[in-house]
Amino acid sequence: MRFQLPKSRRDEPCDLCHGTQFQIVSERDRHGDRLVTVICAHCGLLCHEQVPSDDKLEQYYARQYRAAYQGEYTPSAYRVLREWSRGRALVGLLRPYLQPRDDMVEIGCGIGCLVKNFECAGFHATGIEPGAGFRQFAVSQLHADVKPGMLKDIPVEPRVDVVLLVHVLEHLRQPTAALRHIHAMLTGGGRLYIEVPNAGAPHSAPGKMFHFAHIYNFTRDTLAAIAEKAGFSVLAWLGPTEDRNLRLLLKRGDAVAWQVPHAGYRHTLEALHRYSVLSYHLRWRYVRQRIGTVARHTGNRVLARRRLRTLLAQCAKEAASGTAE
Repeated sequence: MRFQLPKSRRDEPCDLCHGTQFQIVSERDRHGDRLVTVICAHCGLLCHEQVPSDDKLEQYYARQYRAAYQGEYTPSAYRVLREWSRGRALVGLLRPYLQPRDDMVEIGCGIGCLVKNFECAGFHATGIEPGAGFRQFAVSQLHADVKPGMLKDIPVEPRVDVVLLVHVLEHLRQPTAALRHIHAMLTGGGRLYIEVPNAGAPHSAPGKMFHFAHIYNFTRDTLAAIAEKAGFSVLAWLGPTEDRNLRLLLKRGDAVAWQVPHAGYRHTLEALHRYSVLSYHLRWRYVRQRIGTVARHTGNRVLARRRLRTLLAQCAKEAASGTAE
């Protein structure tokens, strides 16, 4: 399958393979605003044509991201309950790979639901979050151990057993450098869990996939390659290839052989052109999931405030019990 794509003028090499040849796959974001997204013609990694500076990104995530991307400065009851449910499910998914004494940290933990769920499951879990509104909720309402900051603020010392990077890697300016930083934070045998949107499967309708907050879009090929390049080995893929999210569990290694995915470019392009707007929405998998999601979310929205009060009361009770001990 061949695609005739316009060449990009991007002058920064590919973060994965250091290639310098890029092609434009989109010129608009999900809202129709100008945003040029390119594909590396060598490895297939997708990214912005112009990556924002570190200073611009730090200001954006500290002050604008939650409101611009999620429409909230502080989380709604519905969002908290949804994230709490997701956090509980992720604890169950990762538990077989964890040890009772593991010291874990989540980077970009948002509301803090995952951190709190791991704490309730008996693990020592902390988090960092640059967004003030969500962080304040995590601390004052969930009583989660969440501090302000970004990955660069964590010392490069091997003192953490598990790092959680849930829908964060795609937001970072230099993902390879970020993963190497995490590699240096982990103890011997330490594990890293990464979850990102799956660009190799239809996680958004055509025309709705790209936006400013997601600087990179990963396929299974490019995510595995960039992790191995940073010194990790794959422990497990936690989900089928057609899932809308990639879930990857990695182990810290001393030296891991890696190579540019030989079919990465072709696989990425095929995924991007697999569906039209019509065929995307007519898939049985989409229709089934959409019906279930609408029904579940409708019930959650109606009862959200009552359920949230119960949840927050439980968190406050556990926090008081822990303080007394």
